[in-house]
Amino acid sequence: MTQKTHRSDGTAAARTAQYLTPALFDFLRELKGNNNREWFDANRQRYEDDVRGPVLRFITDVAPKLRAVSTHIVADPSRVGGSMFRINRDTRFSRNAEPYSTAVKVAFRHDAVGRHMPGPGCFLQIGPDDVMAAGGLYGADAAMLDRVRHAIADDGARWRRITGNPRLAPMIEDRGPLLKNPPRGFAADHPLIDDLRRRTFVWYTTFSLDDACSLGFMAQYVAACKAASPFSGFLASALGVEW
Repeated sequence: MTQKTHRSDGTAAARTAQYLTPALFDFLRELKGNNNREWFDANRQRYEDDVRGPVLRFITDVAPKLRAVSTHIVADPSRVGGSMFRINRDTRFSRNAEPYSTAVKVAFRHDAVGRHMPGPGCFLQIGPDDVMAAGGLYGADAAMLDRVRHAIADDGARWRRITGNPRLAPMIEDRGPLLKNPPRGFAADHPLIDDLRRRTFVWYTTFSLDDACSLGFMAQYVAACKAASPFSGFLASALGVEW
């Protein structure tokens, strides 16, 4: 995907608190070069102090702000089974035997879908070199995608208004890999065929490390989720859930 960097607006109101710090990114970069249990065990306290603790505080504090985006978004700061993914990788079915993820992943799920089911929500990924806000519908099955495609075809005017919004458009311009042929039931010359051929319906934007470590990062993250809210709401409606 082509990265898009979201810059701070610099307003005093956006400067609230710092959650992500250079120490967090230092840890992730060092883990990337030392992805083994011996190194992690020796640096476990750094993970707790510089990574896990700050991210769980972010989840706690962002919860009421995300409820202003949608009352159905769940921000759960539980240490186990909450919004923050485990750092340990499941390597049983992977060719990559590295035991730890070098990116911190946080999913603010829709309350109508299960923990391991796709659904509209918000996502945060903190990597060694950048930070990504994202959301939408990823990993949906054929039936879910068919419902979204029919919703687009049935209400193309609304879809165009949403996706044409200048605040949202840069976050969805990368459609990712498309179906080679039109999906079943849709003509190849449909005016929205490029959208109908999408395999995923997601939005994303990236932040520089300076922005991620700034006092206003939470406000910037929430602003991105708000800008994408009509897009997520359309997907939710297509799937028959509230937004």
